[in-house]
Amino acid sequence: MIKMTPRRIAVAAVLLLLLALTVYRVGAAIKERVDRTKPRPAEAASVEVVAASRQTFERKIVLTGSIEAWNRVDVFPKVPGRVKDVAVRIGDRVNAGAVLGTIEDRDYALQAAQAKAQLDQAEALAAQAASDQARMARLFEGGMVSRGQMEDAQARARSTAAQAALARAGLDLASERLAETRLLSPVSGFVTRRLLDPGGMAQTSNPVFTVESIEKVKVAVGLAPADLVRVQPGSPADVAIDALPGEIFKGRVDRVVPSLNPKSRTADAEVSIENKGRRLKPGFFARITIPVGRAAVLTVPQAAVVVREGKPTVFLVADGVLKARRVTTGETVNGRVEVVEGLSEGERVVASPVSTLDEGSRVTVVERK
Repeated sequence: MIKMTPRRIAVAAVLLLLLALTVYRVGAAIKERVDRTKPRPAEAASVEVVAASRQTFERKIVLTGSIEAWNRVDVFPKVPGRVKDVAVRIGDRVNAGAVLGTIEDRDYALQAAQAKAQLDQAEALAAQAASDQARMARLFEGGMVSRGQMEDAQARARSTAAQAALARAGLDLASERLAETRLLSPVSGFVTRRLLDPGGMAQTSNPVFTVESIEKVKVAVGLAPADLVRVQPGSPADVAIDALPGEIFKGRVDRVVPSLNPKSRTADAEVSIENKGRRLKPGFFARITIPVGRAAVLTVPQAAVVVREGKPTVFLVADGVLKARRVTTGETVNGRVEVVEGLSEGERVVASPVSTLDEGSRVTVVERK
C-alpha cells in the first residue's frame, strides 16, 4: 500500500486540476462549434401590403382567328374543252367581268352556225304556213274550201311556228355555250389560284381559277355561351394583327348565329374590317377585342399576383407569417388584375412578393400609403 505523503497529495491535486481544466476547454470548444453550425433565426423581411379593392373595368372579349377574303370565288368552266388561252397569272388584279382565259370554241361556233341555219329554215316554213293559213281562211269564207282544209292549214301554221320557236331556243343555247368558252371573273379582286395552263382539259366539275376580293376582309370567330348574349351585330371591334405589330384596325361584328354549334359548343360570328390599302392579307393571324360593357370588379396590383406551381397566387400575412392563396384571375387593365375567385374585398395582400419569400416566411408588415 502506497503511503500518501503531503508531496504526493499535492501532485495529485495539481493533476486533477489540470484534467478538469482540459475537460472544460474541450467542452467549450465543442459547444462553440455546435453553436456555429446551428441555423440562426432569420431576420423578418419587410413587405408592403395593399387591400383588394373594387374598380370599374371595361369588360372585353378577346377572340382569335384568321383574316379571310370578303369574297372568295372559284371559277368553274360552264362548258368542257381544251384551254386555248390563259390571260392572267397568280397575283393579278382583275375586275368583275374580265376575261381570265378561253376554251377552244371551234366546235361551239359550228354548233351555233348549225342552230342558226335550222332557225332560218324553221322560220321560212313557219312564214309559208302562216301565208297558207291566211289564204285558206279567205277561200273558206268564199266557200271555195272545206272547213277541214282550213283547219289543216291552221294546224300546219301552229306546228311550224312551234318548230321555229324551238329552233330559236336552240340558237340561243348554242350562242350561250359559245360565249361561255370565255372564262370571266365574277368579282373584282386578285387571282389567287390558276389550276390549268393552255392545252389542259377543262371540266365543268373542276375549278380553273380562284379570285379573292380583299377591299374588305372578315374574321370568323366562335363565341362562348356566356358571350353570345353580350355580343350583337354592329358591335365595334379592335383588330390586332401579329404580322403588323403596334397597329389596331377598326372592325365591326357583322353576323352572329343565334345558336351554338353542337360540336364546338360555340356560336359562329363574323367580324368585318375595311381593308384600306389592302394591307390585311388572307391568312394573317388576328386578335379581336370586343367591348361588352363596364363592371365593378375586385382587383389587386398586377405585381401582387405571382405564379406558383403553374397557378396564379397571392400572399397574405397572418401573425407575421406569409400564407399563399390560389386565386382565379380575369382581365388586366392599367396595372391591376381582376380577381374572379379566391379573395374578398378588403383582404390585404403582399403588394410585390419577391422570389426569396414563400409560404411560411416570417415578415414585418408595412402598409402601402
